[in-house]
Amino acid sequence: MLQAIRGGIGSWIVKILFAFLILSFAVWGIGDMFRDAPPSQVVATVGEREIGIREIEDLYRDRISQLQRLAGGRLDIVDQVRRNVLDDVLAGRIEAALLDAAAVSLGLSASDAAVRAVIREDPSFSDPMTGVFSEAQFRQALAFSRLTEPDYVAAIRRDLGRSLVVQTVQTVPGVPEVLVDAVFEAERERRIADVVSIDGSAIAELPEPGDDELRRFHQENPDQFEAPEYRQLSVLMLLAEDLAEEIAVDEEDLRQQYEAQIESFVEPERRRFDQALFPLDAEEAALAFAERLRQGANFDGALAEAGVDDVASQPIEWTTIDEMFPVALADAAFDLEAGAVSDPIASAFRLHVLRVAEVREAGPRPFEEALEDLSRDERFNRAADTLFELSNAVDDALGGGGSLEEAAQAVGVSLLSVPPISRGGTVQDPAAMVELPALEEVIRTAFPLSPGGVSRRMETPDGNGTFVVRVDAVIPPEVRPFETVRDAVAAAWEADARAEAARRSAEQAVGRLDRGETVDAIAADLDAATATRTDPLLPSGQGADWPQVMVDALFTLTRGQTTAVFTGDRAHALLLVDIVPADAATDADARIAIADRLAADMAGDFRAAFLAAEERRIGVERDQSAIDSFLGEQ
Repeated sequence: MLQAIRGGIGSWIVKILFAFLILSFAVWGIGDMFRDAPPSQVVATVGEREIGIREIEDLYRDRISQLQRLAGGRLDIVDQVRRNVLDDVLAGRIEAALLDAAAVSLGLSASDAAVRAVIREDPSFSDPMTGVFSEAQFRQALAFSRLTEPDYVAAIRRDLGRSLVVQTVQTVPGVPEVLVDAVFEAERERRIADVVSIDGSAIAELPEPGDDELRRFHQENPDQFEAPEYRQLSVLMLLAEDLAEEIAVDEEDLRQQYEAQIESFVEPERRRFDQALFPLDAEEAALAFAERLRQGANFDGALAEAGVDDVASQPIEWTTIDEMFPVALADAAFDLEAGAVSDPIASAFRLHVLRVAEVREAGPRPFEEALEDLSRDERFNRAADTLFELSNAVDDALGGGGSLEEAAQAVGVSLLSVPPISRGGTVQDPAAMVELPALEEVIRTAFPLSPGGVSRRMETPDGNGTFVVRVDAVIPPEVRPFETVRDAVAAAWEADARAEAARRSAEQAVGRLDRGETVDAIAADLDAATATRTDPLLPSGQGADWPQVMVDALFTLTRGQTTAVFTGDRAHALLLVDIVPADAATDADARIAIADRLAADMAGDFRAAFLAAEERRIGVERDQSAIDSFLGEQ
């Protein structure tokens, strides 16, 4: 948790380390980096290589967090999702171990020169000012992460060995042309259809339902009018930002930190510019304006005397060469001396004349400017330590059999009471709702619990807080009385009626198409109907505005056949008019892409077959009880 909290600190060492770690995590996980720390429990054995819980748990938790972020915090991480994630993580570690064993068996080993090249070319270890590999930064990053150089070199060598194995087994000699042709013909065939589309939402004539009919609809579709399950919760919440507000820092200590970390405050050169914008066809006026500035004329006065209607003054505030916009100006603007004036520089739409108003040379930010960031980071850092201690105190109180109230009293906070709330975040009485950070995470944690259940201590999604939630009461779902949802019932009835009317019209249109009538004649007779001949459609529906279910239906028909397709409140009657065969002469790029995809698929198959053979050769055993035990603690 503290690692996540301290991840917000902006030192260059942390940035270098994180870049390195992220790269390593993304490819192989973290187990190889910490081989000296024995796993507390073995979950799998690959030959003689043991994979322990400690080797996979960080990567597992990171994957769970990624899923939640991708889903915008709305994903309910149910047990099956957790099991699938763990299976995927463990499979990745087993695959890495199999590749390691294969590299040893095949005698594939990276040379010292190759290892050295990987390290020296890693931008994580480059000097931020020169972009050149820095041995000092390399050693500082290793020291910060408590890695020895031999361990890191061994990890790189293993990665390169795995890569050599993968490159060897995934080499595809060539995809048979007959296979490429068959797939190309299937995927690039196009079909043309005549379509009568009925928009149910635009149908004008619908019968007016009476209360009896609406009540019957309400009874027959209870799930549409069901109030969700609500749960009343108590939450013990600890947040680093709350703790940080109460922490005082000494300015002299911050000054010492600033001096010790001076490299992290180095900034590139920044400049401010006065800028005049001229039309692209006013180059002579722009040149004359630039010359008057060089002779000492007042900027605004010279611009007013330029004799061009469409001119403007638009200063550029402090910017680096990398931040400058438009990019076309950057090199020329930063080649100017302080106070110098540029010739007109053309961008896509304007001519720009720049005068360097002020230059701030590259170097460390002054302490006074860095003070706020230093103070915030120091408070945050101390808050992380306090949060860690308080979280342990909560664990001790609950682990000792204490209630949630007693745990809150032990750390000096008040429990937050959440009124009855649904899994989707709706509240029975919105006026009673309290402000609660990480509400979605709290709800996800609470709903798998039994009534009266208390969760284990959880981290907030940003890692800057921790909470425990208890389910105080459960209000089961129930169908809302008709009188309270009459308007919703009427709306649902109307939507259903419109979809059914569109369906009936589409089925009628299919019958008329079978009798040889044209789509135009049919559409003219039907309410809310339109007639269309489609462009040639691919099986994938690529580039088409039609629903995929309709495209799929077309590719089940023979020329002249008809069918109806229903999508929500719209319905379509289809007549397959023509089939356009794939043409390699006009669609060469698609054929090449298919060949490349098939080659990649074959390479994946070769890899899977090789790994399966390796698994049979050296043996792989998974300890299901250890896996179940780990998941049971989540």
